[in-house]
Amino acid sequence: MKKLFFITISTMLFLTFHSCKNKVEFKDTLMEMNKPSYLLKDSIAWTSIEDMYFRLHISNTIKDSKYAERLRKTQQEIFIHLFKLMKIEEQSDSFPKIDIFVFKDIEEKYLKTQVKASAHALPPYYTAYYIKGNAEGAHEITHILDSHFWCPFSNGKFGMLLNEGFSFYSDEGVIFDFDYYEKAKNILKNEDYQISKIVSSTAGNSYEKKVFVSGAFVKYLIENFGINKFEELWLEINKEKISISVFDDVYNQSFGDLESKFYQQIGLK
Repeated sequence: MKKLFFITISTMLFLTFHSCKNKVEFKDTLMEMNKPSYLLKDSIAWTSIEDMYFRLHISNTIKDSKYAERLRKTQQEIFIHLFKLMKIEEQSDSFPKIDIFVFKDIEEKYLKTQVKASAHALPPYYTAYYIKGNAEGAHEITHILDSHFWCPFSNGKFGMLLNEGFSFYSDEGVIFDFDYYEKAKNILKNEDYQISKIVSSTAGNSYEKKVFVSGAFVKYLIENFGINKFEELWLEINKEKISISVFDDVYNQSFGDLESKFYQQIGLK
């Protein structure tokens, strides 16, 4: 599903697409309203700070004079973390600066972007959008970086396992202070959330459980075979007419074997 390229929406725990009690009529399209230039037309609505790799735009409805500088330092650490994780050499001249918009709450974010979720990203715009409560995570920036340095993720079958899984893995130790293997082990006591079921879209309905199992599987691939192999998998799996044999091509092991060894790694078998 190529829509994954155009808009990637997530929260730190689960998606929250709640309908408003009173329907809002928007005068412009979602994509138009999410353009940085569109949001910044009302310049007095934002406190903006520019850094080497990003521009922060903090809604002036957030009444915390120290918040912008605090978030700038956190985002600096996130970029360093992601460059290290992805083995990217810092390229300040060639890499477009990312615009990061932070809203007071979901209601304000919805009214200004049409997206009623606590965070989302638009890789083509190099822009991430947050509510104040979760703007200190790496997830959305990861979507933008992997789209830029690798390629946009367009394979719907593996979107949850690899695309969302990688972005959730990037937040281990950043916004989630627990071990993903232990988290996945507890979740996988329910066989509804096995890796093969996530890929076949037959897993249970809990977004939270699926993404943490996916994040743990991505962690397994990267820790055991390296980020360069994962990048190779990413590039290959987003080619047209790709089959599951791509895991054999990249890792010299079948998808089924990798799944079994992942379970062994986390202590399930």
